[in-house]
Amino acid sequence: MATRLLKHDERIENDVILRDRMDVAATVEQVWEVLADPALMELWNPKCVSCTVSGGPARVGLRYQASFRLSGPEQKTNCEIIDCRPCEVLVTRMAVNHPTSPGYVDETFRLSPRGAGARIEHEVDFAHSGLPRWLMAFMKVLDVVGRKAGKSSLDGIRELLEPGPT
Repeated sequence: MATRLLKHDERIENDVILRDRMDVAATVEQVWEVLADPALMELWNPKCVSCTVSGGPARVGLRYQASFRLSGPEQKTNCEIIDCRPCEVLVTRMAVNHPTSPGYVDETFRLSPRGAGARIEHEVDFAHSGLPRWLMAFMKVLDVVGRKAGKSSLDGIRELLEPGPT
């Protein structure tokens, strides 16, 4: 099999996937219940301000709207589930609802049993986001060498499933 060398721009565009994983003291089924209901997203995703969904639980083709506050004003996104394998994989495509932002981001959650609990693998793929290449390269560097700042989606899922003492 021949190996094709990628141009510099292709490497950046094809490798801007931010990854994280976490083991939780909850079953794969319990984690799936949280992920499979987009209406619960604002409970576990610290950047989600609101989520409007009609049409039931997760399935391929389910569309909904969510608003996120990242580092600036609130952004409304159109979301569509593009892969859904219960208790295994959930992939959501998110497109900013703005005429100057034609791109999209794919967010993937993969679940697997880990002892008495579950492992959650989380990926956010910015390859088609429309963000400038320099910014995507900077994001990748921060993801690799930077320190985590603030609560992540995985932290939120853990807190929801593993409530502390009351």
